[in-house]
Amino acid sequence: MKPIGWLRWLAAGLCCCVSVCDPAPTLEQEAPFVIQVDAQVSEGELRPVWSYFGYDEANYTYRENGKKLLGELRQLSPTPVYVRVHNLLTSGDGSASLKWGSTNAYAEDAAGKPVYDWKIVDCIFDVFRQKGVRPLVEVGFMPEALSIHPQPYRHDFPKGSVFTGWTYPPRDYAKWEELVYQFTRHLRERYGEAEVRSWLWEVWNEPDIDYWRGSREEFFKLYDYAAEGILRAAPEPKSAVRTLLALPDGMPRNFFVPFWSTAREGAMKRRGRRDRR
Repeated sequence: MKPIGWLRWLAAGLCCCVSVCDPAPTLEQEAPFVIQVDAQVSEGELRPVWSYFGYDEANYTYRENGKKLLGELRQLSPTPVYVRVHNLLTSGDGSASLKWGSTNAYAEDAAGKPVYDWKIVDCIFDVFRQKGVRPLVEVGFMPEALSIHPQPYRHDFPKGSVFTGWTYPPRDYAKWEELVYQFTRHLRERYGEAEVRSWLWEVWNEPDIDYWRGSREEFFKLYDYAAEGILRAAPEPKSAVRTLLALPDGMPRNFFVPFWSTAREGAMKRRGRRDRR
């Protein structure tokens, strides 16, 4: 079967696509370059080529103003509009507030068995379909029942830190993978294989800053288990990576280069397992 074919790095409205099957980059391969801009010269009208939008508050999607805005964005763009929202797997009752969203997609019963609930997820994705926009499915964040540090969980922005229990690694990576599998499988069954293949997929958000409160290696593991879950349910997703923030101290470079190598190794292992089936 085909491994995850493309990594799509989205930051500040700019996209850069690279194949996880290509050789991993090294710092020595980078060469300095100079960009010169002559502000006195006019080249004509700037025609926007970007059509990607996103927001934290997933539950605003199905509010009246949210639906209105998504419809307007679609009407303004001659190309497909992609929308990415945070908090698709975050625990909570679906009440919205700034920098917060929740779907309560995952909980556990008294015996520790998973309980999946897709009602709020469906409200969000139904609006995407109704308004003619395509999801860039962000797999995150950590449900309260899976977090190794669940409390405090819901923040009260702007009071205190927003990086609470949802930013931590799972206490059980197998349950995390199964959650991602069930989530992807549900979307595929509800919206159809052809529709889901037109979407983009990614794991988490900016793990090089406090959106991820685990180690770099723990994020690589989180990504690998999530990728396995996605591929089990939808074998040919368009992409599955996470946005890295462009920090001036070079942290994304130190994070992304080893991540790229790890993701490529994981993709090759998954391909080998499927080839043997």
